[in-house]
Amino acid sequence: MARLSTTPCGWRGRHRRSTSAVTWCGLATGRWSRANRFRSRWDNCWRRWRAARYGLTKSCLRRCGAFLDAGIRPTHPDTHKHTHLSPPVLDAVACLNETFGIRWVRRPFDFPLNALRGIVPRLKRVTSGAMGLLRRRFHRVLDRHGCRTTDHFAGFQITGRFRTAELVELLACLPDGSTELMCHPGYCGESLRAARTRLKESRERELEALTAPETRTALERYGIELVGYGGLE
Repeated sequence: MARLSTTPCGWRGRHRRSTSAVTWCGLATGRWSRANRFRSRWDNCWRRWRAARYGLTKSCLRRCGAFLDAGIRPTHPDTHKHTHLSPPVLDAVACLNETFGIRWVRRPFDFPLNALRGIVPRLKRVTSGAMGLLRRRFHRVLDRHGCRTTDHFAGFQITGRFRTAELVELLACLPDGSTELMCHPGYCGESLRAARTRLKESRERELEALTAPETRTALERYGIELVGYGGLE
């Protein structure tokens, strides 16, 4: 049945121990300044990485703590435009989940949408494929912190471009297991029209598609169960 949810310190130590040999060779060959500049740049990048990760983790923990103090129990964290694919952000999110016992994280890797390629721009397909290059590290970090994801994900490539017919076609090729469908339904009022987003009238079209009788019929025909993150096992 398919289920649809809508919503290196050791290395641096070794590097320092070999510094004297590298420096001596550099002096002998006249390349010491180049090696020294490389090491300096590497150290600067590493320090910035650690500072960003520490700051993000601290901010996430503080914000999640405020939710819990207000009696709100998050089911999963998510980030705008999938920024948790960025390693420092992912590390912060995984740490947050482990600290507060939150099991789920969104996996933003679309399953193949061969049937809907006609409505997906080439640049969007290329971007989706490029995001997939981060898949192995993404799951490795989450596994280390005891986090889970749905089996599949859909919606990135067709954001703002699907109507009832495309949604029904997507449901027809939904793989077994749990799938999160990312969508942006809503009403296009004055405040939304003034907002800096391209998703305006498309929100009403998505709302119509999600509530259309054809969509309900497709759910029943293909045996798809609608659940939220709170209903996943």
